Amino acid sequence: MLLGREREIEALERNYALVQGGSGRIVLVRGEAGIGKTTLVDEFLSEKDCTVLRGTCSPILTPPLHPFREALKARNLDHLLGVPRSPRILMLYAVHDTGLLLAKVERQEFSIDPDIFTSMLTAVSMFVKDSIGNIGEGGEYLEELRYGDYNLVIRKGSSIMLVAILEGKSNEFLYGDLERAVGEIEDNFGPTLSNWSGNMEEVKGIGDILRGIIESGKYEGQIVEEGQNWNFENVRLGLGRLGRERPVCVFIDDIQWADEATISLLHYLARSDEDRIFVIATYRSEEKNEAIENLEDAVIREGVGEIIPLEPLRRDDVLGILEGMFEGEVDIDLLNYVYDVSEGIPLNVIVVAEMLLEENLLEMKDGRLSITGGVEELPEVMRSIIARRIRSLDDDAREVLEFAAVLGSGFTAKLLACGLEMKRVKVIRILRGLSARGLIRRGERGYEFHHDYMRDVIYGEIDEEMKEEYHSLAAECIEDVDIPDEVRVTILADHYYRAGKCHEALEYSGRALEILMASGSPREALKLAERIIECSKKIGDYEKVRDMLITMGDIQAQYGEIAKAVESYRRSLEIEETYLARVRLGTALLKLGRYDEAEEEFRRAEGIAPEREEVLINLANVEMKRGNMDRAEELLKEYVEWARDKPRELMNGYKALGVLYSMSSRLDEAMEYLELALEEARKLEDRRAMADVLHNIGVVHYLRGEVNRALDTVAQVVAIRESMADLDGYLKAANLLGLIHWKRGDIRNSEKYFNLSSKYARLMGRRDALASALLNMGMMKYYLRDGDSSSYLEKALAIYRELGSGMWIAESLLYLASALLESGDTSRARDLVAEAKAIAKSLEMENYGLWARILELRIDGDAKSLEKFANGLKDHALRGIAYQHLWRMTGKEKHRERAIEEFREAGFEGAIVFFR
Repeated sequence: MLLGREREIEALERNYALVQGGSGRIVLVRGEAGIGKTTLVDEFLSEKDCTVLRGTCSPILTPPLHPFREALKARNLDHLLGVPRSPRILMLYAVHDTGLLLAKVERQEFSIDPDIFTSMLTAVSMFVKDSIGNIGEGGEYLEELRYGDYNLVIRKGSSIMLVAILEGKSNEFLYGDLERAVGEIEDNFGPTLSNWSGNMEEVKGIGDILRGIIESGKYEGQIVEEGQNWNFENVRLGLGRLGRERPVCVFIDDIQWADEATISLLHYLARSDEDRIFVIATYRSEEKNEAIENLEDAVIREGVGEIIPLEPLRRDDVLGILEGMFEGEVDIDLLNYVYDVSEGIPLNVIVVAEMLLEENLLEMKDGRLSITGGVEELPEVMRSIIARRIRSLDDDAREVLEFAAVLGSGFTAKLLACGLEMKRVKVIRILRGLSARGLIRRGERGYEFHHDYMRDVIYGEIDEEMKEEYHSLAAECIEDVDIPDEVRVTILADHYYRAGKCHEALEYSGRALEILMASGSPREALKLAERIIECSKKIGDYEKVRDMLITMGDIQAQYGEIAKAVESYRRSLEIEETYLARVRLGTALLKLGRYDEAEEEFRRAEGIAPEREEVLINLANVEMKRGNMDRAEELLKEYVEWARDKPRELMNGYKALGVLYSMSSRLDEAMEYLELALEEARKLEDRRAMADVLHNIGVVHYLRGEVNRALDTVAQVVAIRESMADLDGYLKAANLLGLIHWKRGDIRNSEKYFNLSSKYARLMGRRDALASALLNMGMMKYYLRDGDSSSYLEKALAIYRELGSGMWIAESLLYLASALLESGDTSRARDLVAEAKAIAKSLEMENYGLWARILELRIDGDAKSLEKFANGLKDHALRGIAYQHLWRMTGKEKHRERAIEEFREAGFEGAIVFFR
């Protein structure tokens, strides 16, 4: 047991027990540099029977997910974070335990006899099991074989095995589909297979199950567009499968330097309810960033783990460390001296004690080790203590240590020798000496600093001119190192930037930026974009500055920082007027609800557009936001006419008209244009666009009350999204499914899909989608008369205010006011209704204005006027709301029955639970 860390170890044990029981957990260990975070985790894991995957973050800009790549590679699991490409299934066999072929589905003919092939495969599997099955850890049968570019994957059940022959690498999605197929076959044909006579008619349907896998569209060898989302789920599935044998412990050290994708994956794994995955991450409390703060909030809010803060050691714990180091008793003066200088930081305790030993400043008095009277006062800041140790090194050792600090937390003798033009044998000799002094140690792939705090101090001691030279040398050496290209370009971009070589930095930074944007790491991408702008200014390339500012705006808009995006687009326009910057600026202003300014920007873009009609769809969006549907319709029809010979623009125009008509309750016309848009999307063979249009068709079915048709349509959307691993599409589909199930009164499934939508929105950093999920959940809980409804609605309102989404602010205000009335807070409810009424008037949203009037009459307690007002309403849903509030005011059964009747007529079965 570590001295002074008993409570922290107990907390880790508590969470590990939950993981053993089958629930994913995350523990965040935070504390200042040198406090012992890594040592605590290492000590804990050393006693556990779990599979440990360990990765370390570096302060130097590194590729996305690099700590996870490092952790997975150490266990030969690096395929879980590979290039997001699905394998191509060439053929799929179902084989009986006897070795006889049950069914086959082939994409193309091979010159092999399937019966001979499957019987030989069965024999080979049995030979492998009998020969080496008792060596090490393995499964019960042969799972995968590789021959050149071909893979053979086997999944076995109790009486059959499925054999897939692929081009490309297998993945966890394929494993899961094969396992499900095995289960489906055995569920449907189990009794037949256990006593199978060889009659093929008895197993005729097995081929249809196999055909469903090949024809799903998921295994065509295609690049997966949503690469990060695909990778996240592939990692979870792979670790979950590994965790069936024993828990998997993922330890990522120093996440204060992690990219956003790494933080997101940590969170994603911790939320895996059914997998035995234990995530542990450490970070410096003094360097905590926004991404870590969001992770902390999520861990507490979602109840998926625990935060363990490490405090300095107590004086008696420091005494225990000193007595262990010196193998004897120490006197009170020595204890007080070390404790005061080290401030109870474990690393500092060791550094101070080692320095006292090295400089012969200890003596034995009366059987206890004591400090001599001649010791000079040590600096209070431990940085000075470590710097003093460094300065005591000879020139060669100090040079090696400095260059190592430039290379990063980990380094090799080969790179050091290259950069310093030393013989490698000399470098190795120096490294051994530094290791003996406790400054560095051997790592898995070379050497590493004993603690990153030491690396920081050493790097900070190098003067700026020397740093530039070291970084330049590092870049030249790394050019020749055999590492993956996506890793190389990111590291070289950083070294050339720090070396002040802007031309080289720009060459690699552009490629690195593409990698970061594709991987979904907006914060890291923004950091790199700032560097590109800085270097471009230095060399006078203001065209590059202009374009990079637009890219920055796009990244900020994607991340939900719309106001910052506006500033980036404006800065681009200050350099040069471009059509793209004007349109992007207008779109950002539209999202903020600044409709007049957005229109002004689109008008300016119209003046410099290649063809003025291009901007009409943007101007139509402004009018839709204002509620001017007639004007929006005129603009969109003119746009569609212009786009007749431009397929993609025509598709977008049809889709926009469909959305406009659905918002205007002209549902037949909406369906007509959405079907035209779908036809164009099919001609373009654009599956993503097809899914988007089908989604809007599902919305129209939902608005018509055609819930079964809506569910069928969304099922088509989900099938396309699934084949593309499109997490953004899942998010939108989940929210719509929640609404559809709510409308039909299926509360359990509605809550399930709203929670799923919320989960994906948080994972992707989609603030708008998160607000929508929270609003829907709050609405549902309001009708369920659940006291938690207000907290969901408050959160949704706060996000919509931040985004400036006028219509959704109004809806959030009205639902929140309704919930507050149920709890008796009429004063605040009145203020919220007044605000919603003003927004409804400014945006010409008649139904929201009528809803606000219903709530005003409820707040005033004027039941007579409310009943009169209710009878004058034409919309069934609004009449239902009015009679619902009349019932709450009067308690009269006739109002309750009328409210239920109106909601049922409106097709909102979900709202009826309010009256139960």
